[in-house]
Amino acid sequence: MPSIQPQHKILFVSNEEDKIISLSLEQAGFKVDVIDNVNLAESNLKLLKPDLILIYSNITSDHGLNFFQTIKGLEINPRPIIVSLVPE
Repeated sequence: MPSIQPQHKILFVSNEEDKIISLSLEQAGFKVDVIDNVNLAESNLKLLKPDLILIYSNITSDHGLNFFQTIKGLEINPRPIIVSLVPE
């Protein structure tokens, strides 16, 4: 009997206007939570337990460094992969 694998969860911290990235990820089979506020993202990290965190660097004044420090200080197991997106 084949095993059913859990859906991978992505936390996308962005003020993305067109939703292209999040829609593409959902179509690829990922569960995507889009949050447009860094403080709200920080307060939901333990609840969401994402496998991957995508953050647009322009959403914070420090390019996400404080957000990264917050993630480092939390006990989230397994540790999520963090990718910072830089707009052109």
